[in-house]
Amino acid sequence: MVAVAVVALTATARAVEPTPVASVDPGARMLEGSSAGEYWDVSATFTGGARFFARYWVTNEGPGTHTGVAMGSFVGADGSVANFQYARDRGSWLLGAGGRYVQIASAVLDLREPSGRIEIDTDKYGLKIYLRFNMERAPRPLCARRTSAGGFDVLRLAEEVEGILWVKGMTLPLAAKGSIDITHGWSSRSEIDEVHRRIDASGRDGDHSFFAASVAAPGNEGSRCVVVVRGGETIYESNTVKAEIDAAPLGGTEGNYPAPATVRFHDEQLALEVTLQRQLLRINPLDIVPQPFRTLLGLRSRPRRSWSESAWKLRLGAAAERAELDQRGAGSVAVTYTNPW
Repeated sequence: MVAVAVVALTATARAVEPTPVASVDPGARMLEGSSAGEYWDVSATFTGGARFFARYWVTNEGPGTHTGVAMGSFVGADGSVANFQYARDRGSWLLGAGGRYVQIASAVLDLREPSGRIEIDTDKYGLKIYLRFNMERAPRPLCARRTSAGGFDVLRLAEEVEGILWVKGMTLPLAAKGSIDITHGWSSRSEIDEVHRRIDASGRDGDHSFFAASVAAPGNEGSRCVVVVRGGETIYESNTVKAEIDAAPLGGTEGNYPAPATVRFHDEQLALEVTLQRQLLRINPLDIVPQPFRTLLGLRSRPRRSWSESAWKLRLGAAAERAELDQRGAGSVAVTYTNPW
């Protein structure tokens, strides 16, 4: 019988209280300090079942400062995986438009308004991905968090995306439509010191969408957030919501990376249950991090990352600005461990 652990991030985990945020700047901070860095995480789901996951990363860890790294995976509807990875020193990658344009080798992240874009154009890895989505000048704060060390923003949530996909072996490129999530995090401290386990869940049903995060940090501190958006307007957001996680050992890891089975977020207004289903991708991120960062980061971190499909149900009580809400649908969950649990 597989043992199941229930982890309650309530009184035993001191929440990090966020500083209120009036507006969001998606541009690069280019922080100083030997451990400083920032990242933009991209998760796209396309009609037909294909997925795209990517991280654009600026880091001072390892050799040099403000090194640019781009890495990610395209997961076909049939489960096939194509990876890409690049690393360039500061003099060899491009940053422009107030930090909103990043080009690292053949990987582009453009967050300029009104139309953001992502491009991966590489013969080496056999990938041609061109995506377009709406981008605002100052995105509204969604699960925005600011601490003395850094911050976190959800820049795009279930935003409509379209473009063209081609992977080596395809006869012709495919026209693609779907939805995209983009988050941005930055800190003067290494992610290894800030995060032990991070769970990010999102979903959409009609004009309702949500993002939910549960972060366990070294030292037993933690943060949680849930935001619910309807038609572009935030109708619920909380950084004090409770989170309970049913977890089981992850196969092949000797129980060191418990895999969430169900994550429940709740307070007096909200009841959100996210159940993980088919796993889409599981990686050791260091396997696709270019050298010499792989070796250097491996001295302090034994990370794992996975993405899964999910089923979710959400109940939200009535309030002055909304009627009672009872929704359910499909979504996705990303789970990150920087070290064994």
